[in-house]
Amino acid sequence: QRRVRKQWYQRRVRGSLLPRRSDRQSGRLYRSCIAELIGTFSYIFWGCFAQDSLSTGSDKTLAVAIAYGTALGATVHIFSDISGSHFNPAVSLAMFVVQRISLTRMFLYWIMQVLGALLAIAILEACSIESGTTYLNDGVNQGQGFLFEAFGTLLWVYVALAATNELRGSVRSNIEYPLYIGMTFTALHLALESKTGCGLNPPRSLLANAFFGDDGVKSSDWVYVVAPLVAAIVGGFSY
Repeated sequence: QRRVRKQWYQRRVRGSLLPRRSDRQSGRLYRSCIAELIGTFSYIFWGCFAQDSLSTGSDKTLAVAIAYGTALGATVHIFSDISGSHFNPAVSLAMFVVQRISLTRMFLYWIMQVLGALLAIAILEACSIESGTTYLNDGVNQGQGFLFEAFGTLLWVYVALAATNELRGSVRSNIEYPLYIGMTFTALHLALESKTGCGLNPPRSLLANAFFGDDGVKSSDWVYVVAPLVAAIVGGFSY
């Protein structure tokens, strides 16, 4: 019984917290980190670019949602076999909770995701394109905003976990995984744009608000950090 417990500890606990064999292969981990940086940059850059380019009107929300979903789906398709195409700290946290990546890989992914978002926002500002801010709209308090962002992120996390579940068969290399993620994000953007601006990604929200927002980072912006991370933990443990 003691030996069984030791084996369980080594497989579950140490296997999640300590670097795995694939993580110690520096070339493979390096490629994964670069993929997370480029993927995060790409979907944020083109989504915000489309948001600025499209004219205002009733059709803008639909067009922007499709642009974001298409950009995210395309980048997921490109990099899914390299890094798993997280592009969001919440997704990486959920993958760690279900023990699909190590703590080391999760933190490295977080760094690359922040750098990718920062690069996208910085280039947009250099091009005088200021869009992508995520503030709570009138009539939405912080508690409601937290629930909206948490439930939206939870759906994104569930789709990512289900689409990469080995028990269902790997779908990373074909069109299904990016299609699921792209359609999910499109639907979430349509639902949340008029409420919270559809953040669902802490670096994207905070950096866009800091660079482009009239008031910079507001006190209510904790919603865009805490809600996705809480949703990731809940989603990982409940999946």
